[in-house]
Amino acid sequence: MPVAAQAQSGMLSSVQAVDFLGPDWMQGPFHTVSAEATRQGNLLVYSIQTPQGEQRVQGTVATRERIREITATETLRQRSTSGTILESAGGRMLNVVGTPVRVVGNLGSKAKDISSVEEGVLFLPKEVVGASGEIINGVGELAVTGHRIVTSAASTKCEGFQCVEKAGEDIWSGFNSLMGKHNSARRLHSEFGTDPQTDNKDLRRQIDRLAYAESYTATTVKLGVSNAGIEYLSPAMAGVGWYNNGEFVGGYEDAHRQRNFEKETYLSWGASPDLVEKLYRSRNFTKIQRRQLFAALQNIEDNAMRLRFLSETGFIEDRVRARILLAQAMDLGTLSQNGRVSAYISNTDDLLYLDERGHKTALVYADFIDWSESNKKRVASDRAQGVKALRVLGRVSSTFVKEAAHFGISVEQVPH
Repeated sequence: MPVAAQAQSGMLSSVQAVDFLGPDWMQGPFHTVSAEATRQGNLLVYSIQTPQGEQRVQGTVATRERIREITATETLRQRSTSGTILESAGGRMLNVVGTPVRVVGNLGSKAKDISSVEEGVLFLPKEVVGASGEIINGVGELAVTGHRIVTSAASTKCEGFQCVEKAGEDIWSGFNSLMGKHNSARRLHSEFGTDPQTDNKDLRRQIDRLAYAESYTATTVKLGVSNAGIEYLSPAMAGVGWYNNGEFVGGYEDAHRQRNFEKETYLSWGASPDLVEKLYRSRNFTKIQRRQLFAALQNIEDNAMRLRFLSETGFIEDRVRARILLAQAMDLGTLSQNGRVSAYISNTDDLLYLDERGHKTALVYADFIDWSESNKKRVASDRAQGVKALRVLGRVSSTFVKEAAHFGISVEQVPH
């Protein structure tokens, strides 16, 4: 039964999940979503049956993300480690042939990005000698196991090897990075559209298993070539190993530079250094989400409103709330770029702005809003503040739309 037909004057305890999640998400080879979703405020909680048991997820968007993760986890669980090793070995041998061609065109342009010892040791074996004073059995890569480098691409938190030191989520062992583990993990996440910083432990475990298998093969192939009579540090092998590491450093440096640019921009807007550092240390925002938040706030042409969003990041306690704040910022940024915001109102508890008609509008995120007693009070309060429109990132009942109109408030729905 459609939600609109279910909605009554009281708060609904449950709704039909398919009306919000969509029919394509209700069932798949590794999951089944229960027919009813329960209410938790204006958000919905979905029950998902999987081969590993039931999972309950709050929020429609988060549930779709979890379903992608379940699909990825179970698909990867069926991939054998030995098969990954064989496939990786073949690919690595092809890479030995193909890399020198790329070196000629690209290595020179990468060298300018070197700005620290940690980055320098990734490029040329002779610099490893100067930086660490040792080369283990002539294999230069293993000499940097004690170095720590920062990168925006990873799936694990120093799992698999004993970390030399642990300095936070963004710090990873040079050994794992040099062997290509993080690049392998990125490719697997990209295959399924999942976030490399997911907090789904089952998915991380499967990603790690296959990524480590592939990356270890890279080093094994290099050692095998050396044992076959080809010097590991010969021009051909060094070109492959160290150029690939150079590609990694280029990506690291770009990510590092971007993050510094974002931080400096926030400070130029008037954000406190403590608030900015707290945002970049927060586990509630993934790297992708922080990048999206920055882009959204750049599109908001009002410094006070930007700072309002930034200040709210300091009170975020979980990823659900972080996702809501990000959705509001992205939507308001898009409205701004499309000329649909004539003025910003940043000094109120509710998120308000004036639309292109000059109507005071409240921007609300919700899976579903019906005409409950609490929402009736909310509409009455909005009207008392002069609000004439509600822009809801989600769904509302037909009863709510009709009753809000009696208060002189129009409702715009943006389903997610």
